[in-house]
Amino acid sequence: MSDAFLRLLRMLALERKQGYRNKAVIGGLDKFVGRWEADARAEAADAPAIKEIVALLLGYPAVADTAARQRIVEQIIRRVREIAPEAVAAEAREADRSPRRPAFRPRPAAAAETPAGDPTTTASITPAGAEMGRGLG
Repeated sequence: MSDAFLRLLRMLALERKQGYRNKAVIGGLDKFVGRWEADARAEAADAPAIKEIVALLLGYPAVADTAARQRIVEQIIRRVREIAPEAVAAEAREADRSPRRPAFRPRPAAAAETPAGDPTTTASITPAGAEMGRGLG
């Protein structure tokens, strides 16, 4: 299994999820390259493809356009498919197994129960108080 390529795919999936803001890795994608390159070279023999991926990752922070960043991420993923198809398959299996969180649904507010006659929880508005409140809205 190509652990380096699987890590790269996970990082790229997070970058995609976060809107291509270069925040998937602390310090940016270019900070990921040094360690990844050494691991990738130990796992795969396709040095030109690894060199291309490294160049794309190093140049990523200089690209400000979101659409261009998306194209870069897709280009890297295509290269990974060619070099390490088993990593792509493993990443797909992980995505299938990961639990999907349900969309956030706020719970309905419980009706406030106030004990009868408790002056701290019941309020009464006097005519003078109502007159003052009209100017606030």
